[in-house]
Amino acid sequence: MLLPARKILLLFLLLFVKQVQAFQITKSDSLELISMIDSAFELHSVNYKNAVSLCNACLQKADKSKSPNLMMNALYTSAYLDWFDGSHLDALDKCEQSLAISKHLEDTFKIAENHTLKGLIYLYLSDFDSAILSFEQGLTSFSAIKDTAQVLRNYGFIGLVYNKQGNYLKTKENLMEQVVIQRQFGAADWNVIRFDDSKNNQKYFLESLINAKNNLLNYPPESKASKNKRFAYRNVGLIFRELNKLDSALYYLKKSVEVANKLNADPIWFDIAKTYTRIGFYDSAFWAAEKSINDAKDHGTRIILSYSYSAKGHIYVAIKQHNQAIIEYSKALGLEKLMLHKSAQTKLYLNISKQFIIINKLSKAFAYADSSLLLAKKIGSLNDIVNALKIQFQVQKKMKNYKKAFALRETYDLLIDSLQRGKVQLDLAKLDLYHDVALNKVSISKLSKQQKINQVNLKNRNLSIIIISILAFFTVLILVFNFIRNQKLSSINSKLNELHETVEKQNKELTDSNNEKALLLGEIHHRVKNNLQTITSLLSMQQRKLSDSESIKVLEDSKNRVMAMGLIHQHLYQNSTFGSIDFKNYTKDLVGILVRTNATCAIDVTCSIPTLKIDLDNAIYFGLMINELAINSIKHAYANVAHPRLEITIKEQGNKTILRVHDNGTEKDINFEKSNSFGWKMVNNISDKLGGEIKTDTSNGLCIKITFDKDLIHIV
Repeated sequence: MLLPARKILLLFLLLFVKQVQAFQITKSDSLELISMIDSAFELHSVNYKNAVSLCNACLQKADKSKSPNLMMNALYTSAYLDWFDGSHLDALDKCEQSLAISKHLEDTFKIAENHTLKGLIYLYLSDFDSAILSFEQGLTSFSAIKDTAQVLRNYGFIGLVYNKQGNYLKTKENLMEQVVIQRQFGAADWNVIRFDDSKNNQKYFLESLINAKNNLLNYPPESKASKNKRFAYRNVGLIFRELNKLDSALYYLKKSVEVANKLNADPIWFDIAKTYTRIGFYDSAFWAAEKSINDAKDHGTRIILSYSYSAKGHIYVAIKQHNQAIIEYSKALGLEKLMLHKSAQTKLYLNISKQFIIINKLSKAFAYADSSLLLAKKIGSLNDIVNALKIQFQVQKKMKNYKKAFALRETYDLLIDSLQRGKVQLDLAKLDLYHDVALNKVSISKLSKQQKINQVNLKNRNLSIIIISILAFFTVLILVFNFIRNQKLSSINSKLNELHETVEKQNKELTDSNNEKALLLGEIHHRVKNNLQTITSLLSMQQRKLSDSESIKVLEDSKNRVMAMGLIHQHLYQNSTFGSIDFKNYTKDLVGILVRTNATCAIDVTCSIPTLKIDLDNAIYFGLMINELAINSIKHAYANVAHPRLEITIKEQGNKTILRVHDNGTEKDINFEKSNSFGWKMVNNISDKLGGEIKTDTSNGLCIKITFDKDLIHIV
């Protein structure tokens, strides 16, 4: 009986050992596959084609393993490699699969990575709304796990998308978040984000330069992070190039090449080629561009190959070999079409169009600019739309199609105005100015609430003292208790008095701070007025050099309009509230200046304007309309009029506000509907923008009445 029992025991032990060995083999295979996936990801910047081959093997093994975690990581790496080569639709499909698995596994980090990768794919596909949504989802997940470096990257990506849409206020809001977080946490891997309007971001690039240089200190020469140091050197070089410090840019880009060579990785040669081109070392630039092209063809990506062709095209442009530039740009364009990079295509179409203009092939130049315009409209990139319209304007002007050229000029001028770059800069200044003020107001509010709470608590304690005092008559024990409690209350009252003094001191400091910021805001308006006055002086200088009467008249009208806007800012900084101006005095000053500088006779001016509460934008619009209507009367109305009069009235009538400009001139046959006057068109455009309705009456001089909704301005 013992022998069979021993056999059973030995058989059981043998089966157990086999199961343990099978588990160890499975675990070993998993670790090996994870290592292969990591290797494929690391290899993509060294030899892309080998990385893809290794990743495909990982996908097959992960599928056989039936492990969700391995499949998730393999799919993510494969999606990243597809994106890196410009195969965006394949990348998006794999990314969605990886995201679904990561959500099932509740892997927050991988969820964040997949959302961010989706954002990058949508960005290259020029689906900007989807890109912002994906980056924000990634930002939320990275914030939840407190991954500061990735949070920084996502803020930068969101800012980049808003920049491509022409939304500069949102762009800079995200950059400010990025800078604030970097300062708070001293996060490594500071990566500068480059923008279409880089000339307006000097302060940001200088801040980026400081942080990018500090970032280099995180990578000792022999550390494992040297592969990242390669990109850190490149980043510093690119920032110097944005700041037009080309010698410094070339130095750091060459340092990046040195690190890449030590790692047997591909240097990013097209950056070197672009920098040599800007310096004027064209032979070196050609060598670097060819090196970049050959490496990309041998084992690199289509994106790098496209960038390399573009870099070579830039060199041919610099040495004025425009036909060769067209060939190189066309090669890049073909690749960008395959990769569905609409934003890159718009810029390449324009680059080619500019070369055709130079060699005087104007029909081709217009066709390429038109292709760029259609794509830019499709993706909703205002910057690219404006750039395409500018090129079309140049072509039409060169073809002497002046009517079409003027129409294009008006269109892109309106678009540039809609981008409101100058207004964004002013709004940002206001944001900076009022940010601390808003925080101070919140602090004051909290302190005020705390004071009220303390006062209520004090009353309650006093009531307790009275009750305890009454009870003290009946018992010695209560008397002793009351004495002790009074001692405590005395200490509390002393602390409350100290707190009250502290609050009063803080209130005074906050009031002083607010007064200081009010002075600063006044200074801003003062400087805006001075800048507009400088523009007027420049126009006057230009005017004196002209002999053509029509050009002189156009510049004179422009000076009047700039003067009208500058006068608004003058009245704002002279008004301590900054929220509104005395519009009656403003109108008197404006018309007075117009009469002194343009009238040929004495004019009796009457301004019937009540006290108005009107914001800056509407004040400028009303000022420009009054400027145009008044100057029209002053210049054209009073021939053979014995007693010239000009009346300007603003009044309420029912639920409407009426602006009325009336002269007693002699002109009768005036048809404003058919007028080609720029000033009259501007009055009509402003009226339409503000929802106004214009009526004219020439029965007794010229009377122009513009009716607006009552809510537009408030009569006090």
